[in-house]
Amino acid sequence: MIFVRSFSLLITVFFLYSFVGWLWESIYCSIKAKKFVTRGFLNGPYCPIYGFCMLTIVFLLSVFKYNIFILFLAIVLVSSVFEYFTSYFLEKIFHAKWWSYDNEKFNLNGRVALRISLFWGIMGTFVIIFVQPSFDGIASVIYEKFAFWPSLIILTIMLADSVYTLLGMVGLRHIIDHLYSRLNRKPVFLSDTIEFYESMLNDIRKKGRLHYGERRILKSFSDIKSTRIKQLGTKVQLLLKADKNQKTRLK
Repeated sequence: MIFVRSFSLLITVFFLYSFVGWLWESIYCSIKAKKFVTRGFLNGPYCPIYGFCMLTIVFLLSVFKYNIFILFLAIVLVSSVFEYFTSYFLEKIFHAKWWSYDNEKFNLNGRVALRISLFWGIMGTFVIIFVQPSFDGIASVIYEKFAFWPSLIILTIMLADSVYTLLGMVGLRHIIDHLYSRLNRKPVFLSDTIEFYESMLNDIRKKGRLHYGERRILKSFSDIKSTRIKQLGTKVQLLLKADKNQKTRLK
């Protein structure tokens, strides 16, 4: 029973952080886009990356909560590593870049940026000192009243949502790979096709070419870029430049 209780509390706190992360992302992106935007990789009102990141910070770094400065620096480091490798693995798996900090000063490969990491440090410090005790209390009250059932329902819904979303992403990756293959065979049409592809990422949800899950991903992450198409575009541009220089020398 001790294990069941601990696991139930963990799932509940994980959901609370995921929900708060989704709420923050949706509000921030809606204000930025001047329209309502539902953020999150999954369909439900939660961003698991926030849940995983905050629980990692809580479990690893709560020991430093009596030294604010060390706690802050540790959270900056851990959150930066977490965000960097999350971006890296998502890009490798789906051949797409989900977010980019290329326009931010002091960024590392566009995956993390100093300003964002400092923000994580401030928020993480606030969470460990003020939020985590409250979330522990909320989770305990829920368990005392409803036992493990709420956490079981939450876990089932999030797992089903994850499977559904991943299946949709497999379909989206197939589209990207197909376009990459077509461009690779006919690079002469590359510039026009890339332009079409970029507009497709922004407008495809209006054209009915994808199912709901894929359309939702493109709508939620309107800045998503295909890394394979970008790499191919860079390669062809270099070839065209080399060809142009060769012709200039011949003249």
